[in-house]
Amino acid sequence: MKAFRALKHYRLPPGSRLCLMDDGLPLKVSPEDPAIHCMTDLHRVPAVTTKASASIDHASQHMIHTGVRMLFVLDDADILIGLITARDLTGEKPIRIAAEKGLTRDEITVQDV
Repeated sequence: MKAFRALKHYRLPPGSRLCLMDDGLPLKVSPEDPAIHCMTDLHRVPAVTTKASASIDHASQHMIHTGVRMLFVLDDADILIGLITARDLTGEKPIRIAAEKGLTRDEITVQDV
């Protein structure tokens, strides 16, 4: 097992501010704003993907870690075959699939959903 050194830490002075990335989109939108102000522009941000064979728990964790609520689903040849949303993973569909196929939640894949 490789040993790693701890990173140095520093105290920030009072009143320090965090720099947040500016993606150019407004923080607030109104019904009159163009739809692109509410959507992810895939010309500027890379698409987040998962494999069809991934477990739904893995896909859910991937969404959480990347801060998205939808993943593009790829087959083994990295060809787009669909989309899966956080709602798909947390709704009643996984429970129904588990009951129909006799699977545990850990065994349900993105492709099943």
